[in-house]
Amino acid sequence: MSEWIAENKPQMKLLISWLGHADINQMKKEEFASLATIAVKSKQAFSEIWILSNEQNKDIDDYCSWLLKKLTMAGMTQTKVKKNFMDIASPVDYPSIAEAVKAVLEDSKEFDTSINLTSGTPAMTSISILLGEGLYGCTLLQAQDNQSISTVTLPFNFHAEYKAKATKQLISNITNGDESIGGFEKLVANSDVMKKVLSKALKVSYVDVPCLILGETGTGKEVLANAIHMASDRNTSPFIGINCGAIPENLIESQLFGHVKGAFTGAISDYLGAFAQAEKGTLFLDEVGELTLSAQTKLLRVLQENVFTPIGGSKPIQFKARIIAATHQNLQEMVREGTF
Repeated sequence: MSEWIAENKPQMKLLISWLGHADINQMKKEEFASLATIAVKSKQAFSEIWILSNEQNKDIDDYCSWLLKKLTMAGMTQTKVKKNFMDIASPVDYPSIAEAVKAVLEDSKEFDTSINLTSGTPAMTSISILLGEGLYGCTLLQAQDNQSISTVTLPFNFHAEYKAKATKQLISNITNGDESIGGFEKLVANSDVMKKVLSKALKVSYVDVPCLILGETGTGKEVLANAIHMASDRNTSPFIGINCGAIPENLIESQLFGHVKGAFTGAISDYLGAFAQAEKGTLFLDEVGELTLSAQTKLLRVLQENVFTPIGGSKPIQFKARIIAATHQNLQEMVREGTF
């Protein structure tokens, strides 16, 4: 899991680049190719440089040492150089390159990230553009033969194009929704009311937003939540259900957010709470209306900021799970009474 970075903390600058044969050949001549040019001659120094390579040999190690020396000579003594071996099928295999680059970009979220497009194969460059610009909002850089550096501006907006396509697909999915997909095939509804409930739940499964299920005890709220999870894009990740009403008040925070070893008497080892267990899947909070006001306050902060801190922990942790809550309580009435 990525650690949370406070909004008022300036992000460190990161350069990600494939290492091409031209970079190594120029190094042997004591000359700069694109990677070294961007690393050493950028107006603002990078905090870290991550070099990606699908090979493991002495040339790679020599290049990293050489680049560090050049950075030191340029006064960039604080810049760290990190070598990353990319286990890809081949330098032109788009699927494996995409998987490898996505993993690297996931790890780079705490940085202000730039990507060098000039080194590596055309396949590597294409994937860097698609993922770096389209999904992660990275700055794209290139270096010319005269050792000048420029920012690449694409003639279209990946975000807008993707949003338009995704919206169109979403509308199609909802319009042509079929209760036989995911976990809905196990649910049987004979009444018009329940048919409408299932239809609405199926639509919700296509949209990655939190949702609340209301219903009396024993009506199958967790079954419906699991069906929504199984019909969603998160169905390959965990579905973690927790009954908030069944947890003793003194254990609620530990059960939800976890604890570290030694945080309190009896904490003999680290414990992953429900939020950590759910990872990128779905966290089902059953009978959320039974939580105490103190627990609700802590839960509210987590839901607002998408971070939680294990008991005894020092660093907030980001969570990416979808939240589905359920209760048999009348929450509007509880709000009026000040109990929710």
